[in-house]
Amino acid sequence: MEQAEVEVVLDPDLPKNLSSGQLSALFGNLAKGCEKQGRTDEKDLFRALADYYKGKMTTSSGKRYNELESLLAGNMDEDFHAAMTEAKTFGDRGALRALTWGERTSHMISSLLKNKAENLDKIRQGQSVYVCQICGYVVVHDEVLERCPVCGVPNHKIEAV
Repeated sequence: MEQAEVEVVLDPDLPKNLSSGQLSALFGNLAKGCEKQGRTDEKDLFRALADYYKGKMTTSSGKRYNELESLLAGNMDEDFHAAMTEAKTFGDRGALRALTWGERTSHMISSLLKNKAENLDKIRQGQSVYVCQICGYVVVHDEVLERCPVCGVPNHKIEAV
């Protein structure tokens, strides 16, 4: 059987030169979306791509916490605002909900970065870092929370990292 030729059209506004970490996160999120839609074949393909790019990631010892804080602040000031405006324009309630959770989580991560010394002490004392797999909420705590305080999912969706 002959396969049909597919024309690939890329949006010129899409970012170029994404890092391996960014590609891993992108494909991981696409895998989660496919899982929610019951599209297991696509989920498996996106998961394989996410794992591939995760294996290609390199660490940079030159990054500093203040650089992360600056990037996060720019993301919250510019990117969330632009995305919210577009979602409101199209009346996309799902995107608005996800952006609201993402913005709340970004504020929490910003707080974690600002209080990094205190949080590192908590980790040294045996507490763990937990991340909600639904909305991205991050907390340093001695045990997993019963429910995510941002999106309300039960603790089986909150993982220690």
